[in-house]
Amino acid sequence: MISAPLSATVIGLGPAGRILAHRAAARGWDVTAFDPAGGTLPSTIGLWAHQIPGWAPQSLIAADFFPTVVLADGASVRLGRKYCVIDNDCLANLGGFEVVKRKATTADCVGKAAVTATGEAAAAYGPEGQARQLAIGHIFEVGDLPEGVAEPVLMDFRQVGDDRGPASFSYRIPLGRGRFLIEETILATAVPLKKDSRTADEKYLLDLLRRRQSRRLEDLGVDSRAAVQEEVVSFPLLSMKDRSQCLATRCRLRRPTAQSLIDVSFGFAGGWMHPATGYSVGPVLDGVDSFLTALEREARCGKQEVFAASVSRIWLLRLRERGLAALLHFNRAETLEFFAAFFSLHERHIFAYLTGTTWSATMRAMLGVAVPLWKRNPRLLGVLILGFLQGCAAWRAPLWRRLREK
Repeated sequence: MISAPLSATVIGLGPAGRILAHRAAARGWDVTAFDPAGGTLPSTIGLWAHQIPGWAPQSLIAADFFPTVVLADGASVRLGRKYCVIDNDCLANLGGFEVVKRKATTADCVGKAAVTATGEAAAAYGPEGQARQLAIGHIFEVGDLPEGVAEPVLMDFRQVGDDRGPASFSYRIPLGRGRFLIEETILATAVPLKKDSRTADEKYLLDLLRRRQSRRLEDLGVDSRAAVQEEVVSFPLLSMKDRSQCLATRCRLRRPTAQSLIDVSFGFAGGWMHPATGYSVGPVLDGVDSFLTALEREARCGKQEVFAASVSRIWLLRLRERGLAALLHFNRAETLEFFAAFFSLHERHIFAYLTGTTWSATMRAMLGVAVPLWKRNPRLLGVLILGFLQGCAAWRAPLWRRLREK
């Protein structure tokens, strides 16, 4: 048992690592964070207002709004919960801990709680590739946009162009400080990848998104040359290796080593990302304090509380993996039909799937979408069930290639 303030080594200083290090330091822990780059943040971070904890400074939110979803047929759905955009400068200023610009070594973890909070580096690579989210966006000054364009739209599924490939949607949100993002996004698709390389398939998808983004801006009456910045997004949602290998790699539920007091993972490395949406910062903000409480109890009392909490999260992650696998089964038209059915659900089911923290609520939401899918297209429900049952085993590059040809 330990009564003195805890010491922690945080490996990786992306959003999850920085938030965890800041909150641990606020508890009086002696925290050292290791990151060769000194910390990096995505250009745009979004989350839902109910995920923001009371301790977060008001300046952490750069913009918020009640979002609208536009379906492929032009129908609109207004959601009743606020969507927020993080102020990256405020997030980067969360401190109270020491930052060391190098990789952590075994010696840095001796007698400490070692928390791995790396991002893409935690993803496992295999011959089958990965499920990834990709996007091409442009940031504009609000004053440079035509009237009416700077209205927030969370997802606009009206398709532009007649090219082949996965369905995409337009993501149009205010960033605060007089700036506005217009981005074309593929929510999830299977991409053959090898470690430290970018394949022709990923390049094909990014080029496809650039063409669609150009057409979208043209339809909106926006001159792309007025953009002050281009945003390129490509990150893994979940490794496409065998699930047991994947979870062992990403969650790393190991007993403490002889060197470290506790050895656990957090953020993407610990399975905190929603694999079917790509959101991770909201769950991290919402759950960091309970994670640290479990970590503290385990260090002081020797109970496997972090392990137990991680096992519960794994069950939720596995269920969401199945949802991602089902989504990857759809071709372009089927994807649009699926989201039309999904956003016809009661709002409590929509948010149970998007931000729920229990597998039971998530399962109810997944079962709930079966009825509208059956009414729209019974065959599509069959594809959904097939993808759900096959799970990760169905994620193969040839499947993606077949969908690309449709």
